Amino acid sequence: MPQTLSEVWKKELGDNFNLESYQKWVHNIGNLTLTAYNSEYSNRSFLEKRDGIQSIPNMKGFKYSCIAMNKYVSEQDCWTFEQIEKRCKIFAEEACKIWVYPMSSYVPKVVEEEFIPLDADYKFTGRYIKSYTFNGMVVNVNSWADAFVRIVQTFYEIDDLILCNLVSDPSEVYYSNKQQKGFMQVAKNIYLLVQCDTNSKLRQIQRLLNMYKFESDDISVTLYPQKD
Repeated sequence: MPQTLSEVWKKELGDNFNLESYQKWVHNIGNLTLTAYNSEYSNRSFLEKRDGIQSIPNMKGFKYSCIAMNKYVSEQDCWTFEQIEKRCKIFAEEACKIWVYPMSSYVPKVVEEEFIPLDADYKFTGRYIKSYTFNGMVVNVNSWADAFVRIVQTFYEIDDLILCNLVSDPSEVYYSNKQQKGFMQVAKNIYLLVQCDTNSKLRQIQRLLNMYKFESDDISVTLYPQKD
């Protein structure tokens, strides 16, 4: 079935012809094959493609093809959506016989995510955080910096005065009232230094836990599994 339908082809497709079905099947594997006469075939009728044309001796029909995938085509009296669908199923069955799905007893190792309290004696450096739990809320995060900012924002919502006092302290390194390189905004006129290592971020969170009268284990984190 050609890419450009002639009136002859529309008649050959019969009562089942409609543009939607044609677009569905024209590029389907059941309608594709190999031939040395693609340009000669063009949009000629199916019988001309099957039997060839005496006036064009250099154009052999599918009946004379030595290619195995053309055998079914050469045996058909017409070429409609029905033949294309059947040939597609034949190809699928043959493919399943040739490329058998491998069977294996292998069972992938299930690696559980690590759930660790912030005050645990644990080396967090080099590990990727997935989420943290604070005040009964589980928060998914993209990075330690993201977690740091979100946790500080939660503290600000609990009591903004403590953070405002930190910002106003001229000796304070981690908080500022203006945007600087390496800082991210957590609230109006409050910026947090996030361009620091993981351990520094964790120490600052522990510091805030103490200042806000929380227990050290009130924040826990979930880490992505380490690569084996």
